[in-house]
Amino acid sequence: ECHMPLVDSRDPSAGDALHQRMGDKLPFAMRPLQHRNFLLPVTLPPQGSVDVLIRIETGSSVQVPITLWQPDAFRRQDERSSMVMGIFLGIMLSMMLYNSFLCFSLRETQYAWYVGYVAAITLFLASLEGVSFQFLWPRATHWNDQVLVFSLALAEFFGSLFARNFLHLEQAPRFMRLSVNLTLAG
Repeated sequence: ECHMPLVDSRDPSAGDALHQRMGDKLPFAMRPLQHRNFLLPVTLPPQGSVDVLIRIETGSSVQVPITLWQPDAFRRQDERSSMVMGIFLGIMLSMMLYNSFLCFSLRETQYAWYVGYVAAITLFLASLEGVSFQFLWPRATHWNDQVLVFSLALAEFFGSLFARNFLHLEQAPRFMRLSVNLTLAG
């Protein structure tokens, strides 16, 4: 969660501060701009300066890349990154559907484990980019806080099942024990 006091530059002589509270512990609808990233509109005077103070509190790791954008430049960059994210998510969904079809038609469980792995990785990356919070669970802040760890655990689980099945590790007891130990250690 992040508390951001901003000096309102519309009346720099007033000296009043504009406070904006943001963070992943608040529902998505409370963001000043409905975007997957934390965005704040700041109006800068043509001449002079504006003080921006940022206070960040967190109970976990945090990245705070701060960039000032002109609105048009930001829109162009955001359109490109949204298009790339959409293409990526479309490809991942296609992989899940195709491998689900193979699983049901060939009755091979390794395809089911692969579908689970691809779904978990897709969930992880969509959540990391803020897309899941924006579109799937905008009010579920507790779930949004836990989804990264959950999806990585699922990816490890399904990935290890896929590797065991695909590599036929049950035919090599040493490698099977190593695989189980590595999965438990992870």
